[in-house]
Amino acid sequence: MAPVYFKNFMSGMIAGKPIKDMWTQDLEKSTKIYVIRLSDGKIKVFDPKEFHFAVHFSQSFEEEDGKLVVEVPTYSNSRVLLDPFIRENYSDIEKMKNINYGSRLMRFTFDFDKDTFDMKELVKFKWGNIDFAQYNHGLNGKESQFSYFTHFFGQNTFDETYTWPLVKYDSKLGDVAAQWGPNSTLT
Repeated sequence: MAPVYFKNFMSGMIAGKPIKDMWTQDLEKSTKIYVIRLSDGKIKVFDPKEFHFAVHFSQSFEEEDGKLVVEVPTYSNSRVLLDPFIRENYSDIEKMKNINYGSRLMRFTFDFDKDTFDMKELVKFKWGNIDFAQYNHGLNGKESQFSYFTHFFGQNTFDETYTWPLVKYDSKLGDVAAQWGPNSTLT
């Protein structure tokens, strides 16, 4: 659970305030991660000691030793998630360039028995954000070698080559294996 919330949401909506003015976050606070073990319903709270905000998750699976693994695109600053979609920003091309979202694909490994967890940064781009992660759902509960996600706003040149590419991450290689995105396409 990230320290992000809407301040006076209902009264603000009724008053016609923009959602960006009601979005509040506390970057000084750590995100709390709640994990429920399905076999016995036991709940553990893990604290990464840093801010993470996640919207969409990728694969999760259980390793042979019982550890739970979750891959998820996270943001170190959730406020910038809204910035590209605010009218005064997307109507000015200069405001759309060079946005550092603090976005990265993370792997969290939780060990219920030892009450510990590990986190590892898998992918991070200098510009733009990564989200809408996908994997092979046919493996359901087993590790997929490949994860796929969209890289939004990663280019700071807006011309006929601009694209939001699909990215293929290879967990065995430990790096991006490929990117697809025909020019002038938003995937």
